[in-house]
Amino acid sequence: MKNNIKFMTIILLLALLLAPAMPASARGLSRDLSAGRVIFGDDFVLKAGETLDGDLIVFGGNVTLEAGSKVNGSTAVIGGNIEAFPGVSIDGDLVMIGGNVKMNGEVNGSLVMLGGNASLGATAVVNGDITTMGGNLERGLGSKVTGEIINNPTVPSITIPDRPQLQNPPTITRPEFNVNFDPLGGLLGVVGRAILAALIAVVASLFLQPQMDRVRDAVINQPLLAGSFGLLAIVVSVMAILFMAVTLILIPVSGLGLAALLLAWLFGIVALGQEVGDRLARRMNQSWTVPLSAGAGTLLLMLVVGVIGLIPCVGWVVPLLVGLAGLGGVTLTYFGSRRYPQVVLPVVEIPPAS
Repeated sequence: MKNNIKFMTIILLLALLLAPAMPASARGLSRDLSAGRVIFGDDFVLKAGETLDGDLIVFGGNVTLEAGSKVNGSTAVIGGNIEAFPGVSIDGDLVMIGGNVKMNGEVNGSLVMLGGNASLGATAVVNGDITTMGGNLERGLGSKVTGEIINNPTVPSITIPDRPQLQNPPTITRPEFNVNFDPLGGLLGVVGRAILAALIAVVASLFLQPQMDRVRDAVINQPLLAGSFGLLAIVVSVMAILFMAVTLILIPVSGLGLAALLLAWLFGIVALGQEVGDRLARRMNQSWTVPLSAGAGTLLLMLVVGVIGLIPCVGWVVPLLVGLAGLGGVTLTYFGSRRYPQVVLPVVEIPPAS
C-alpha cells in the first residue's frame, strides 16, 4: 500500500498537465514567476536567486535551476531533463518521466522517477522518499535522503480463484448471428454527433479562437505532414496508454491520457470545421460571426463525414483521414499554443527564351 502512495504524485501532476483550463506557454517565455508554469516544447531556466511561486510542469523540454533559485511547489518534467545546482530548493515533490535528474540542491518532498536516471551530488538533500521504476539512482558522497529508497516497486499480485466444477453443465444453444444494417439509426446518430460537435465548436470559438486559427492554418498549409503527425500521435499515445494500463498502478493516468487524446481529436475537428464555415460563408457572399461560422462549418463537416462513414467496408477511411489531419494540426501547434511555421518556397525566375 505504501508503494502505491508513492505514485499519487504522478497522477496529481499529470492531472494538472492535462487540464485544458490551465495557462500554457511555449516559446517567448515571460519572466512572470508569481504563479505556476506549464510549458510545452521549450526549455525553462530559473536564474540564480529567482523564486517561482507555484508548481512547474514542463513537457518535452529541459529544466535548469541555477544556484540559489527556489521553486515554491512541486516540479514535474515529462520527456526532458532537469539539473539543479547547489543552493536550489524545491518545496514540493519532484517527478521525472522519461528523463534524467542531476540534483545538487534540496528537495523538500519525494522524488519519483519513471524510466530515467537520477544522480545525487554531494550537496543533494531529499527530505522524503525516492521511488524509481525502470531507472537507476546514483548517490555521491555527502548526499542525504531522509526517507526510504524504493527501486522498481512490485505490482500487487491478484489471485484468481479456480473455476468451480459443475456436475451437470448446462446446454448452451448457440444463437444465430444476424447482421442488421440500420441506415436510419446510423443517420440519427450522425445527426446527433454533428449537433453536439457544432455546439462545442461554438463554445470553443468564444474562448479558444487564436488556438483554433493556429491549428487550422497548420492543417491547411501542411496537410500531409499534419496527417503523418496525427498517425504518429495515435501510435505513441496508444502504446503509452497500454503501458500505463498494464502496470495497474498507473491506470488512472492512462485514463487521463485517453481523455487528452480524445480532446485533441475533437479540437482538431472543430478547427477544421471553422475553415469549412469560413469557406461556406464566402461561397454564399455572407459575413458570419466567428461562432456562427465555427458552428455551421463543424455541423456540415460532421454530417458529410458521418454519412460517408456509414458506407460499409470503406466508409471509415474518410473520417479517419479527417481526424488524423486535425489531430496532427493540434500536435504540430502544441494544442494551438504556437503557430507552426509555414514553408515558403523560393521564387525561381526563369529567364526569357532568346
